[in-house]
Amino acid sequence: MSDPQTPGAEKDLFYLWHLQHIGLIDRDGPHWRAPLWYEARNKAAVTVAIIDTGIDTGHPNLCGALDGVRQIDFGPRATGVVYDPPRAAVEALGRALRDDTATPAQLQALLLSALDDGKLWAGSVGPDIEDLRALIETALAPGSDVATIRAVVAEVLSLVGPVAPAPEVLPPFDKAAALAMVATLGLASADLDATRALVEGMADAGLERLRIEDPSRYFGAHGTACAGLIAGRPVDPDATAQDFHAAIPYYGANPYARILPIATPYSHEILPTLNALIHAFVAGAEVILIPRGLPDHAERARIPASPLRTTRIESDGDETLVEADQARRSTLIAHADLFEAVLKAISKQRYVVLSAGNDARASTVSYPAAAVLREPGHDRSGGAVVVGAVNRNGAPSAYTNGRALASELLFMVSDDSTAFDLERFSRDPGSRAAGDFDPAPHLPAGTESSFSPWAPLTLDVRGSFGYAASMEADPPEEDDGIDRASIYTLFSGTSAASSLAAGVIALLVQAGRLAKTPPATLEAVKRAMKEAGLDWPGSGFDPG
Repeated sequence: MSDPQTPGAEKDLFYLWHLQHIGLIDRDGPHWRAPLWYEARNKAAVTVAIIDTGIDTGHPNLCGALDGVRQIDFGPRATGVVYDPPRAAVEALGRALRDDTATPAQLQALLLSALDDGKLWAGSVGPDIEDLRALIETALAPGSDVATIRAVVAEVLSLVGPVAPAPEVLPPFDKAAALAMVATLGLASADLDATRALVEGMADAGLERLRIEDPSRYFGAHGTACAGLIAGRPVDPDATAQDFHAAIPYYGANPYARILPIATPYSHEILPTLNALIHAFVAGAEVILIPRGLPDHAERARIPASPLRTTRIESDGDETLVEADQARRSTLIAHADLFEAVLKAISKQRYVVLSAGNDARASTVSYPAAAVLREPGHDRSGGAVVVGAVNRNGAPSAYTNGRALASELLFMVSDDSTAFDLERFSRDPGSRAAGDFDPAPHLPAGTESSFSPWAPLTLDVRGSFGYAASMEADPPEEDDGIDRASIYTLFSGTSAASSLAAGVIALLVQAGRLAKTPPATLEAVKRAMKEAGLDWPGSGFDPG
């Protein structure tokens, strides 16, 4: 990757404003530099595990960030799966399209092979299947001319999208080595036994291969946005055979870090996330990010059972739904208790970063961050870094949890939202809802809104399934099916703030400014950031 320099537009319009805002980027005239990147770029890459929705591993601005790793999904199976779609036939089809000497019969045969290996149908979520089938039948009809066949092949390839060589699957972790690592966590006897059983189960089962396209390619917008803020980087032409004309020279907080993407389901189940956390630790990730909330089963246990809340793990056989819900609650709570114990233990050896949540609750944070902070006088000799959000003006974002817990949280820049309460007046002047209400009669004289409209720019899944869906009916041919409007998005919330924090921590570790083993995690991180010149309005937020 080339040195991070680029001509500068007006400073307030800089699309990496969030990195400049926290002091990571220094702009002087038409160029910008990031001194910490120069300290980190020739050192061993720090791995950041993202336990979230999974990411679009084919995003052009993540090329190189996934070297030597493979995305793992703990949703379909609690011990983990990897997606391994057939590729050879589609790759051959693409080569034939670029070969002017390919005959109609050869193109038809390759098209049939592409259909047979299943790649086409797996990659064609979105287009009308019947229309696609009719299109292909046109190319396979006897007597079809070469121009018609080539046009159909080009259309099929554009729907499938670019096909990059599949990375090698991470080898199943060595059971003995993994058990030895778990033994260093200092877990209580019962928790240690339970964790050992999970490790043995994952090691014995291995990673199941599912021969379909990774669904995170389409639905991993949240994880992709997090990954971009952490380790996005410009396209390296030496690292990819694709020519991504639409990609901009985007940078995350540490564009030299490595990403370990781990997908978990959005559900009440805690076991997939527990296994994902153990896997991230055993895989050696120096930083582990959980940028979204999980169900708090300790709170849920106090709610009376109801068939309206029953889900797939809570009903079985001839039991009634309420009976099944009650019967499985103990299992869910046991998994949650073990998850908390493992989380706290791992956070004494690795940098674990958690989001505070977006519920606008001043005196608490969302789960699992709540598990770290809920106990009075909790041990701060190590522990997860819980991240809240401040806006560009340095005021706490209207939605952030934990405003009254400032000494226990790290606050990172994100966006803002409208709020009217006793503590703050934050109104978006562009919002219709805010414009319909005149707060002046209800506010002390001279009160001004703390609202800021700025939000960080990051990466989005390609195509029409992300936050910034493509508006193009057909993808531009010269762009290999990638529309610039669909691969970048504004991102918000404590998810954005915690992702930036994870990237900054990874950068400080890689640059040698933070120890790989986190002593006094929160205090050490704040001190290292300040010593590195990473300071901004709101970084030392004091609710008093």
